[in-house]
Amino acid sequence: MRIVPFLFVIAVSSFGVCRSASVPLVGDSFRGLPFGATLADAIAKKWELSPANDAGGDNPKFQAYIRTDEQKTLGEITLLEITYYFLNGKFYGVFLQTADSNQTEILRQALVLSRGEPLQASVPSGGAVWSVSTSTAILRRNQETGEGSVMIRGNGMQDSYEVFVKEAGGKVGKSL
Repeated sequence: MRIVPFLFVIAVSSFGVCRSASVPLVGDSFRGLPFGATLADAIAKKWELSPANDAGGDNPKFQAYIRTDEQKTLGEITLLEITYYFLNGKFYGVFLQTADSNQTEILRQALVLSRGEPLQASVPSGGAVWSVSTSTAILRRNQETGEGSVMIRGNGMQDSYEVFVKEAGGKVGKSL
């Protein structure tokens, strides 16, 4: 069972960054699915979704899916992973993972071109944070391998996500 992306989502949810006025308003969807859209909306787009089993475990409130019909590419880069996260049945965010430092740098440049300079750079993970009114993107980079990952999440669902994490954390805390 893979838990890294789920832990990554928890770790980045606490940034709470705000948007610079100079950053263009981009990022209200990924591959045509708006953040906040329902799982039924994704299925209506003829997406073939399969549970990824790496998000909320057995918790039906937070589930991860991969598209079995999807090419794992963005422009000229090939991704190791694309995982779609749904919170309470609504599209919360997408996790992208690169294979090497070259692909990570190309993805970082794409974020700079589409969102402007990062609001926060050189975070402990070796990455950066961008936020626009509708979404936040968090880049992490493995300093040794160059592999990288980006979590892009819809800002409109962040309050619900923080409630979910607090409730789930309380349940886990009782078993410690």
